[in-house]
Amino acid sequence: MARAGGGVGGGVGPGVGGGVAARATFAVSATAGRRSGALRAARHLYVGSGLVRGTGPRDAAGLLAVVAAIAVFTIVRHAAGWLSQLHQQTDHLTQAVASPEVLGCAVLTGLLVGVVVVWRRRLVDGLLADRLQLLIVPTGDLDVSLEAVSRFASQLSRTRRRGRGWLERPAAGIRIRISSDEEGRLTYHVSAPGHARSILHAALGEYPDIELQETSPEVPDAEAAVTAKAGPGRRLPGRRGRAGVGVVRCELVLARAAHEPLGLLGLDPDPLQPLAAVVAGLQSGRGERAAVHVDVLAMTPGEARRWRTRTQRTVRRQQRRDEPTPSSPGRSGGSAGPLNLNDLFARPESASRNDVVHAARRQNVIEGLRAKAAGHGQLLAVQVLLEVRSPDRGTARSHLRALLACFDQFAAQNHWRAVGVDLPGLGFTGSDGPLRRRRFDARLATGRFSPPRRNVVGVGEIAGLLKPPTKHCHAPNVLRTAGTIAPPPAGLPTFNHEAELLPLGRVRDRHGERVVGVRLEDTFFSYMAGRSRYGKTELGLVQFIHLMRSGHGGLFLDPHADAITEIKHYLTDHGLRDRVVEINLSGPQARERQPGWNPLAMHGHPPEAAEAKVEALVDAFASALQWDERNTRALALTTQATQALIDLSIKLPAETAPTLFQIPTLLGNEDWRRAVLPHVSVPTRRFFQERFPRLPAEAITPVTNLIDRLRASTPVAGLLGSSVSTYDIRAAMDEGKIVLACPGSGGTRDRLLANFLVYDLLHAAKARADTPAQERRRFFVYLDEVQTYDGASSGNLAALLEQTAKYGVRAFLFNQNPERLTPATLNAVTTNRSHLLTTTVNAKAAALLVKEWGGTPTAQTVTQLARYTYLASVTLNHEPTTPFLVHGIPATTMHAAHRHPEQLPELEAAMDRTLQRRPVAGTIRALDTLDDRILGLLAKLPRTAGTGAPAVALSGRYKGEDRS
Repeated sequence: MARAGGGVGGGVGPGVGGGVAARATFAVSATAGRRSGALRAARHLYVGSGLVRGTGPRDAAGLLAVVAAIAVFTIVRHAAGWLSQLHQQTDHLTQAVASPEVLGCAVLTGLLVGVVVVWRRRLVDGLLADRLQLLIVPTGDLDVSLEAVSRFASQLSRTRRRGRGWLERPAAGIRIRISSDEEGRLTYHVSAPGHARSILHAALGEYPDIELQETSPEVPDAEAAVTAKAGPGRRLPGRRGRAGVGVVRCELVLARAAHEPLGLLGLDPDPLQPLAAVVAGLQSGRGERAAVHVDVLAMTPGEARRWRTRTQRTVRRQQRRDEPTPSSPGRSGGSAGPLNLNDLFARPESASRNDVVHAARRQNVIEGLRAKAAGHGQLLAVQVLLEVRSPDRGTARSHLRALLACFDQFAAQNHWRAVGVDLPGLGFTGSDGPLRRRRFDARLATGRFSPPRRNVVGVGEIAGLLKPPTKHCHAPNVLRTAGTIAPPPAGLPTFNHEAELLPLGRVRDRHGERVVGVRLEDTFFSYMAGRSRYGKTELGLVQFIHLMRSGHGGLFLDPHADAITEIKHYLTDHGLRDRVVEINLSGPQARERQPGWNPLAMHGHPPEAAEAKVEALVDAFASALQWDERNTRALALTTQATQALIDLSIKLPAETAPTLFQIPTLLGNEDWRRAVLPHVSVPTRRFFQERFPRLPAEAITPVTNLIDRLRASTPVAGLLGSSVSTYDIRAAMDEGKIVLACPGSGGTRDRLLANFLVYDLLHAAKARADTPAQERRRFFVYLDEVQTYDGASSGNLAALLEQTAKYGVRAFLFNQNPERLTPATLNAVTTNRSHLLTTTVNAKAAALLVKEWGGTPTAQTVTQLARYTYLASVTLNHEPTTPFLVHGIPATTMHAAHRHPEQLPELEAAMDRTLQRRPVAGTIRALDTLDDRILGLLAKLPRTAGTGAPAVALSGRYKGEDRS
């Protein structure tokens, strides 16, 4: 040792030389340490790029070397004695361990530990399998404050149940998943343990303008989706050449000690804006996906208190180490202390810079402690997992780099960095490495919470990730709901195909997703508006099929035939198909066979039914041709001609009863009219004898022209040209029949026939006044394109709908725009409706509907409704509800078990028997000779006047002549 010391000291004695050498080594090391600390501190202040590097204590290599030398000398000197004592103690320990008592305790302890480990694993696996996931869909007006985010995070501390904190911790995390969907939109999901459902819903109550949709908690199988898009047999680039999809993974941790905070960004602009921009750059059509999983677990008060105490202690130790020594040159008041090599070689300006750096660093530490360790806000343990998928691995890496750039905005005294090791020349071994990949994927798929210990943040540091995209996120590719919509009412019945419930669709509330309905006792008169192909008619199908299969009777009038074609697939059951009645004038089969329907037939009806038949036909003409007070001459001619033919129908045999096609004969053939008049009522005969001859010849054209057009249609002539009716709507109502009607979607002719059907039904319903109220079967009427039957300005449809409800008719009206209804009908819809529903409509129509709801939701919300969703305000317990959102269910899903298209032939045969459908050609041949056969029978009847049915009194709008 002396020679070594003399060599180093250069001729100085061994003691002095060794001491100087040691002091010189320590001083040089200290100088280097201070310079290194200054550089690190300088780098610490540079946070603009987010690439912040760590700072550490001064380099104490010299002191450690002295301590190590003393330790080695002590060990060598006493090693022999220690080894002898250790050998003796080992013998005693072996004998003690080998005793049965110790072995038994060890075995029991091992078993107990194993049981706890296994039980905990099963408990955690069970909780992970029972997780709740919610899709948070914000409105475009969502605005969130930092206080609201803080309150949201504070409530999450209750997700761990009391007494099970350590056991359930891996499954207790709240996962926030910010990802892209199949349409390239940014979506925001929140998942939690299943037992924390109420806590999660209560916490999310801090965000008012959002819609909650419960979804599957599993991570979507993006790899399978991308593989399918690549085509069969194609190998997509993956890790180690596996067949599959290019996937890159990354886990983020805090780069520095947890007490050094991230930046406090604020919420305007929204920190999610860069993430939305990254999602917008994905090619979703190729199966590219990106997801950011932020798992958080709120610390309990005890955990937070212990963490803060530990952190403050650590910071105090670091501050003591970082303080400059009193003898440093350039320090005011510094003088005492022995001179060493560090003092000799240090430059005053360097020491001065160190003082400035140390002061700045202490200030930063104090601010960090105020923001996190010394504060009283909620602390969160956090786990951040990133995943990008693409058919091309290089593209996936590019997107991942873009995601990492989004997290640079959080950098301040601390920042996020990727987990892994950068191997120079070999690459970066991160979460994609073989040692980390499996654990990463397991946490990603199950939601297991296992963050690095240093990942502790305050709510304010990641507030931008703890809330959905707000109105300050201006990206157009964010999944948003149309607007603020009230939740469904709590008392809304769950629909499970009960006969006394009317299905509405699927709603989502805090208890999950369920199919709901409304009670039939609360259903009288309903209206639904909405754009074509947005689910309006589909809801009608779902409801009508359920009602008919539940034993009720009804009529579905579809101008396009598509709906009734689908309905028939569900009515093929034995016993059900015998109730089906079809009037279909669309398609090639309509020219082959048709039932008989004579609106003027009186066989089997009392004489007082004549008035209802006349009114039904006149109302149908007025509605189809949009007659009003200016068309009184046409109305009068139609009324008197119809009355005359009904008078004949009472007297003639059923097989020669006049039809609608005898109206042109009556008005245009004077000889035929002269033969008929002696057999009609006195008021009708006087009209044709006294007033009719004074009319110009062209006065009959508006009436006869339209009937001639009906006669030119083979299917219509086959239906209306029969003297004998096999279709009777009054009998169908009383017997619970199922009427499917398609008059065609053409022009005025088809519209007139549709009005015949509707007004025949409504006037027949009024005739049920002769039946006690308790014996009137409910009859459900579905009228699509209701404006087709609402052409009369006098408001006949509205009046009849309001009156027929007490006779057992339950009307459901559908059309695309409420503005197309007459004022009287629209007023009836908004005043007397039981249920009011709408899909998306134009802005003007939306404002009209929203006004009836008191302005909530807004018209903009209505115009932005998605397909197959609609707003519904229903009557519940005799009170109207606020509008709520309903998701439509197709009939093929709701009634899938009852759809049997293969049994349609049996249904057609049953309808042939029920309706006695006959060949159209035979009906038309009989119609061609009907005028002559009626004349022949009239010649044999006694000419006694005044024996006809009571004449119909003309209302004020039918009197007088045309003023035009």
